[in-house]
Amino acid sequence: DGHGGSNCSRTLATAFQSIVEQIDVPKGKIYPEMMASILRDHFREKIKQISSEFMTQGSTLCACFGIQNNIYFLNLGDSVAAWTMQSGESWYKLIDEWLDREWYEKALQEDNIRPEDQWMRFRSGGKKKLEGMEAVKTTRIHTPKVDRARIEHDGGFIAFGRLNGNLALARSVGDAWCDAIGGEPEVYWVNRRALGSPYIMLMCDGLFEPYTFWMEPTLEPA
Repeated sequence: DGHGGSNCSRTLATAFQSIVEQIDVPKGKIYPEMMASILRDHFREKIKQISSEFMTQGSTLCACFGIQNNIYFLNLGDSVAAWTMQSGESWYKLIDEWLDREWYEKALQEDNIRPEDQWMRFRSGGKKKLEGMEAVKTTRIHTPKVDRARIEHDGGFIAFGRLNGNLALARSVGDAWCDAIGGEPEVYWVNRRALGSPYIMLMCDGLFEPYTFWMEPTLEPA
């Protein structure tokens, strides 16, 4: 979903197949937390390369990948992926240095693993399993309000709810004019058997924001 023009989003769409083909997928059994880190690091580098070409244009990025028994979601900006979970099942995400600050600081105490490679587990329905019910889960929307700590750390500010008084999102591909724009995607994953439906939705803000039933979820680890 582009802003400031269509060239950035078109470039990203054109390059996406090539970017996916360059993912270094391990052979044999794949541990999902390792695969999530590979996806994040790979796309972070590609996002950095593309972003340098676009000073005043930008784009969100929202994608999902089926690798062995897991579905991985990668999100950057204010587009979202949405899926249903069977009650009582779990889903996971890599810890984000700024959006999951408390958990990131706890991860700093762990030995022999990078804090950003630590992950969090969530359970659909919370501690009480609701029989026969499904829950809709989504990736997080990167608004300036949500990403305030990182923005201020990078020398930016929020005015009128916008990053540096201009951008309605805090992370994107492109927007090289803004030093405080983030290029770090969040990565989530879920086992295929935990899905409550075979359907997954990838949506830009123009699709989900007009509907009153939409509520941005609060992420609370199980």
